[in-house]
Amino acid sequence: MILRPAELPELVPRLPAMLDEPLGDASIIPTALLSRFARERVTVALGGDGGDELFAGYPMHQAQRVAAFGRALPAGLLALMERAIQALPVSHRNFSFGFKVLSFLRGAAEAPPRNHALWMSSFAGGEQLALLTDEVWAELGRGFDEFEPLEQAWSKSDGAPLLARVTHLDAVTYLPNDILMKVDRASMRVALEVRAPFLARPVVELAFGLPDRYRMRGLTGKRLLRAAVSDLLPPSVLGRPKKGFGIPVAAWLNQSLRSLAQDVLAPATLREGGLFRPETVERLQREHAHGVADHRKPLWTLLVFELWRQYHLGRAAAEPRSASAVPS
Repeated sequence: MILRPAELPELVPRLPAMLDEPLGDASIIPTALLSRFARERVTVALGGDGGDELFAGYPMHQAQRVAAFGRALPAGLLALMERAIQALPVSHRNFSFGFKVLSFLRGAAEAPPRNHALWMSSFAGGEQLALLTDEVWAELGRGFDEFEPLEQAWSKSDGAPLLARVTHLDAVTYLPNDILMKVDRASMRVALEVRAPFLARPVVELAFGLPDRYRMRGLTGKRLLRAAVSDLLPPSVLGRPKKGFGIPVAAWLNQSLRSLAQDVLAPATLREGGLFRPETVERLQREHAHGVADHRKPLWTLLVFELWRQYHLGRAAAEPRSASAVPS
């Protein structure tokens, strides 16, 4: 099944009918389409969720391996590196070199779990200050710390090796609050049951008891899993680079999704919501459209949040609240 960009303006506005809370993970779209496609033939399917989280398969796990060197560099040098990358021509290719380097530098000076959160987040620190209105900050209060829940989760693995702690952090935060929730909403929308064999209790207990050397060799993750299936899969599969289940959001925000984003994130609509500063959102859209920066993550997050808010809390939804809202 091939997803075509022309389908997005009709598909994306239907996401709030599937979600009872906002989800800023763009892979909900291919997950929903794949679930519907699979449901044409089967009622139960197996998913690989947990493999990356338990056995260190994500790029951010590789980043943790080299982050210690980044923290040893002078802050001025990190800032200089960031400005140098920002001066290069911006590419909206999916996970371009510049996007990956800037994402790494965003959290390079911080220790875990804060660097982990910064690599994953859409807005943090000063970016939140520029985005949220004074009314929102008044509600949050001066002591607001977005890292506090992660710090609490991190403390539960005190004393364990680095990768064991990072994968545990993913297993108790990112996995249930994003990955499993995404698959559950997308699959159950079409009555498909997706089971996760990697999350069977014996597998989880085994994973959390492993030394880090069985998770990653050099910068190659999922070492134990690769060894376990080495006689079942060809080298071309075992050695190929990781391919995430994402979509080219950066390019599509300037193409098939541009009109939708401009409408949903219109200044008058944002002022009605009272959460985001319209001038900040306009700047993000302008910089992205003109190739000044790659704002795929913040703009996608804002887009799906505003669609959700307008559907559930704000003005009348563009889509009817019925089964007909299943992505198609």
